[in-house]
Order: sequence, then C-alpha cells, then structure tokens
Amino acid sequence: MRNAYLLKQYELHQSLEGYDIIKFTFQSVFGAEHLLQNVDAAREYLHKEIESVKGIKEKESEPLFEEISDEYVRLNLYPFIYIKGWKEDDLFNLFFKTASTQSGSNLGFDKEIMDNLETLKEDIDYKKAKSDIDEYLQSYKYQPVTHSENYRMIEKPHYRVVNKKYLNEFLKEKEM
Repeated sequence: MRNAYLLKQYELHQSLEGYDIIKFTFQSVFGAEHLLQNVDAAREYLHKEIESVKGIKEKESEPLFEEISDEYVRLNLYPFIYIKGWKEDDLFNLFFKTASTQSGSNLGFDKEIMDNLETLKEDIDYKKAKSDIDEYLQSYKYQPVTHSENYRMIEKPHYRVVNKKYLNEFLKEKEM
C-alpha cells in the first residue's frame, strides 16, 4: 500500500533519497522522542536554528506544517516564527510535549520502512535507496539519521516534529 504522506513529501521535496526515507519513517513512527536528551541544549539548538533561517527567502512560501503520519507533522520554523509571529517558547513547548511522549514500535518501523521504499519505487533511484536502507537496517537499526546531503543542500530543512494533537490545541488557542 502506498503511503500518502510520503507521496506528499516527495511532491514537495523531490530531492528525497534513501536516507530521507529512513528519516521520514523514523519520525512518522517514533516522533521526536530521540531528540530530548538534554532540554537546555535542545532549547539552545532551536534558538540558533531559528536565527539561521531568518534570511532564507525560499522559506517565505513554506507551509506552516507538513503531515508525515496520522500522528505527526513537521512544523516548519520559518512560517511559525517569521510569518505567524508566534513565540519561540511556544514552538519549543510543542516540541517538548511531543518528545516527552513515547510512541511507535520497532515492529511498526520494520513494516513502514519497506512499505515506504516501495511507495517511491518508481520515483527515485530505487537501487541506491534500497542499498541505503539495507545498510541502515544492518548497522544502525532504530537509530535516528540525518537527511541526505543532497536533501539538506536543496531543501534546507528546518522544522520540529510535533504531535498533531498538540498542534491542533495550540492552533485553536490562537484562533480565540
């Protein structure tokens, strides 16, 4: 079965490669729990990242968020801070709540990673993506990875994975 969330990601970001499929799958299954080992360091890193996106003109047309599963979104930093004008603390709190909640399973990841590879079989360099995924599964299974170098150069990703439930609560508060 083709993953509609991954297809949408590919539509938005055609530089997706094998490691980006791994990252997408990891985030869509496990959320952001792996990123909160040191709260102060995570807060400082977010601050620096927000400052670094300030001058990236391409980010002005970026959506506020991109759904990656029934449970999670990638909440883009630029529109949150510089378009909506919301606070860095609000963004960190959404991320913190998400990262503090454990979810997903290794079994769910194993199934998703192969389904996701098959989803993009006809759109990407399948042999290279399969090789990347096989290497990951043999050596680093269930560990987070970074986006591919190509993806980072072209897409300049700056986001936090956030649970949809927390984002929806936040957006409802902002509407009031």
